[in-house]
Amino acid sequence: MTKQYISDIISVSEILKWKPGDRILITSQTGSGKSQWVKDQLYSYCKDNNKKILLLSNRSILRDQNKTEIEAENKQDIITLKNYQTLETAFIYGKTVLDLFNAYDFIVYDEAHYVFSDSQFNTNTDILMEPIIDSPKDKIFLFLTATPQALRIYSSKYDYEYTAKTDYSYIENLYFYSQTQTIENIIRTIPAEDKAIYFGDAKESLELSEQFDNSAFLCSDKNSIFKRNSSKKVQDQIINTNRFECQFLFSTKVLDNGINIIMPELKYVFIDMNDPIDVIQCLGRKRIVSLTDRVNLYIKDMKGNNLYPLLKKMRIRLNLVAEQEEIGSEAFLNKYARLHFDDIIMHNGEVNNAKFIYSKYIIDIYSRMLGDKNKKGFQNYISNMLRWNKENTKDAEQCYEKESIELLLQSYVGRNLYGNDIETFKNIFFQNIFAPKRKINIRRRGYRCINSILMEDNLPYSIDTRTEKTKEHRDQTVWRVQPWSDNRSD
Repeated sequence: MTKQYISDIISVSEILKWKPGDRILITSQTGSGKSQWVKDQLYSYCKDNNKKILLLSNRSILRDQNKTEIEAENKQDIITLKNYQTLETAFIYGKTVLDLFNAYDFIVYDEAHYVFSDSQFNTNTDILMEPIIDSPKDKIFLFLTATPQALRIYSSKYDYEYTAKTDYSYIENLYFYSQTQTIENIIRTIPAEDKAIYFGDAKESLELSEQFDNSAFLCSDKNSIFKRNSSKKVQDQIINTNRFECQFLFSTKVLDNGINIIMPELKYVFIDMNDPIDVIQCLGRKRIVSLTDRVNLYIKDMKGNNLYPLLKKMRIRLNLVAEQEEIGSEAFLNKYARLHFDDIIMHNGEVNNAKFIYSKYIIDIYSRMLGDKNKKGFQNYISNMLRWNKENTKDAEQCYEKESIELLLQSYVGRNLYGNDIETFKNIFFQNIFAPKRKINIRRRGYRCINSILMEDNLPYSIDTRTEKTKEHRDQTVWRVQPWSDNRSD
């Protein structure tokens, strides 16, 4: 399948159909040119027809990246760039929604899912929800996103919808992993000419970055704890050149939306996020430039113990909303006056609708994941989003285990092992075992146990053992690693 670009499906003739007050939903995978279409085709239309565009961004890095391009092409006469957060602050200090949008004809909500997904740590995103359902009648609103799930829960119908075909065929391999240690080990094997990016929470991303030379850490400048460790140099590189120069970049969600990273040598993407929206957005930072531009994708698998606590939290939120609706805001605030409750109910007693919609979205998808009888609900959901054949997903622990053990075995082929050598070999061998079912006392493990693991992993080696007859090691037990093809009669 060939990826379709928004410029292929929204022409000037389509724009001419739109009327003031219309709401336009544009859905296509990351890297399909949604915001580029705004900066090129919609810009040209507005230039010819004396119209103005407000292009909203959810991340400062994305706004700055757009700014670099727009200023280089002298398009700031038509396009104004602002962050959602700037408008939210203006509203808090007295501006109305009509005031905020008054000077513009086209209002573009780029990465429109922001209104819901960022509500978990920004309690003001609900301020800009109203136009998604009820746009000012003299403006045309465009909502751009690769992940419209929460938007559709909030508003299922739009005046016009455009959806481009998706193509994730650039994914070379899709792995799911369980342990961060696995990722550390895999990163250490990445060739010097290749690069990798990891997305996770600030603490773990920083800790991982400190394990590797030629690496950098990025987080939001609003992160009071970790921002001092964030690399301004790397951030500027991405804004100005769409690339980073270090080999390994460890980042939070600060890069998760809209940012272009154009680097064919970026061949490894690691994602530790529990929301599928975040997974897709993080993957989308890697922009594909040719048929040979491929990526190995590693995603942290979320099991029941990861998902259920979050599902429970969202259900508690909705129960609070139900109680508020039943007894009224005043009674609710009086009841919980001394209790710090979830801010889905704000201090004025009103419901934070952005959190409410996001909670419904999480309950919907996590319930389906947890209902998977094979306990692979998260894997299957992500695989479906990526149009990936579930049978072709790989277990990162098993793959790394097999590859690392094979390298170990190759290094021992032809060597006779005695006493301490055998114990050293056993320790190294079992340190490379990840499967929990194999985590038992190493001291009890002999060559039969090792051979059964080699057989299970379909590795063409075995451990031969015998009593030595030579003078130097007479009557000692000797181990020898043998490829299956070898003649082992000696």
